[in-house]
Amino acid sequence: MVTMNDIAQVCGVSRAVVSLVLNGREKEVGIAVQTRDRILSTAETLGYCRNELARAMVTGRNHVVAVIVCGDPDLEFTQRIIRGALDAASRQNFSVKLFQPRPEEMSATLRKLKEQQIAGVLMHDASIRVLEPWLENLKRLGIPCGVFNLPNPTGIGFGIYSDDRSGMEAAVEYLASLGHTRIAHLTTKDQPYEYVELRRHGYLDGMAKFSPEKPRILEGISLGFDSNLELLSALLKEPRNTRPTALVCATDFLAAELYHAAYLRKKFIPEEFSVIGYGGLRIGMFLPVQLTTVGQPFQEMGKRAMEMLLNSIQKQESADGKNIVLKPEMIIKHSCRKLS
Repeated sequence: MVTMNDIAQVCGVSRAVVSLVLNGREKEVGIAVQTRDRILSTAETLGYCRNELARAMVTGRNHVVAVIVCGDPDLEFTQRIIRGALDAASRQNFSVKLFQPRPEEMSATLRKLKEQQIAGVLMHDASIRVLEPWLENLKRLGIPCGVFNLPNPTGIGFGIYSDDRSGMEAAVEYLASLGHTRIAHLTTKDQPYEYVELRRHGYLDGMAKFSPEKPRILEGISLGFDSNLELLSALLKEPRNTRPTALVCATDFLAAELYHAAYLRKKFIPEEFSVIGYGGLRIGMFLPVQLTTVGQPFQEMGKRAMEMLLNSIQKQESADGKNIVLKPEMIIKHSCRKLS
C-alpha cells in the first residue's frame, strides 16, 4: 500500500507537507501551488488511497454518515428523500449507511453508531414523537443529527420539510379559481401525525379565504381500499346537486382510493367531481385520469438535509434548532374541471 512517506520521498518534501496537501489544508501554511500540484500528481500516479479507518481513529469521526428510517423504506417518497441524500453525500466524498431499526433496537443501533464512529445521522419518520428519544441519545453521544420531511421543534438537531399547510391551502385556491365552492377534504382519523393536521388546517384556511360554503371533512382510515370503500360509496350516493363538486385529499393514496370507489359506481372523474391529491407520487400518473396534486420536493429535502449535516460536521458548527421549510408546488393534470 502506498503511504504518505512514499509520496514525500518522491517529491522531496516532508510527510507533514504531504499530509497538509492531501487533507486540503495547504493554504493554512502557505504551501506553493507548484508543490501542491506535484504532490497531488504523484499521489495519483502512485495510486495513493487515504486510510479512512486510521484517520477515524485519530479524529474520532469516520467519513461515513447514517440514515435511519423508522418507518417503511420501500415507500416512494422515502426512496426519493434517500436518493437526494445519497447524491449530496457522494459529491462530498462521504459514504452513507442505512439503518431500519425496530423500536426495541434503538440501544443496539446507537451502540453501532458509536462503535463505527459515524460522523452524523439523518432520520425519517412520520412523527417527531417517535424520533425524540433518538435525538436525545444522539445529543448525549455528541453526534450531529437532523430529520427530514418533518418539522423538528425539539431544539436538538435540525429539520427540513415542505409547507403542508400552505400547500393544501393552494389546492383549495386552485379549485376555487375553477368555480368550485362545495369542496370537501378527504383525510384520515387514525393517524394523528403532524402532516395530517397541517393539511387539515390548510384546507380550513383555504375554505375560509376562497369559499362561502361550510367546510366538510371526510375522515377515512389511513390506507386500504376495503376500509374506505363504505365511506366513499356513501359520498357518491349523495344527490349531485348537494354533493361536493371537488375533493382535496390528504394523500395521493387516498385520491387513488377515491378513484377506485368512483369506478365501482361508474362515476367519472372529473365529470362527476374534481379531485386533487397530495404528494406528487408516481401513482397519480397511472390513474385513469392523471391526478392533479400538490408536489412535495422530496429529493430536494434529502439533498438539503445532507448538505446541512455535512456542513455541520466539517465546520464543527451546530445546526441545533434550525428548521428549513421548502415550498410545495401545484402539479396540474386532468382530474379537475372548470365549472360553467
